[in-house]
Amino acid sequence: MRGKKCPLCGKSIMMSERKSTTQVPYGSVEEYSFNIKECDFCGFSEYCSDHDRNFLIAEDKSEREAYKKIKEKLKEYKITIIEVERILGLGINTLEKKILKKKSPDRYSIAILRIVLEYPHILRIADNVGSFMRGKCGQETIVSEEKL
Repeated sequence: MRGKKCPLCGKSIMMSERKSTTQVPYGSVEEYSFNIKECDFCGFSEYCSDHDRNFLIAEDKSEREAYKKIKEKLKEYKITIIEVERILGLGINTLEKKILKKKSPDRYSIAILRIVLEYPHILRIADNVGSFMRGKCGQETIVSEEKL
């Protein structure tokens, strides 16, 4: 809507502020506010430009909280972020850097941690497969066959 007139009926419009919430899995519920332009006569309404920006800020806060909660839960399972990175073949501090150093957390990193949190046995499987692919398990088998 441009100016103070409704693009549909030409009557006056009114600006109102609304509040909403957002939450990512394991994250905190974050409230954000935004403005809506509404026509008093026909009811036509549209979001103002601040909606997307405020939503992304609230979502960012929720994602940071999710990362903290996931990290605490992994500590309960005695799993460190460093172990997750080593087993999955990621660089040292990859997840930490992507989540904490950026202005907005990396959603892929949080998704990886959520999967590990829900299915911690995946790390054991990935570690065994990784050992086999690096040749550790294969070498042990060959050595035992040579002794026979």
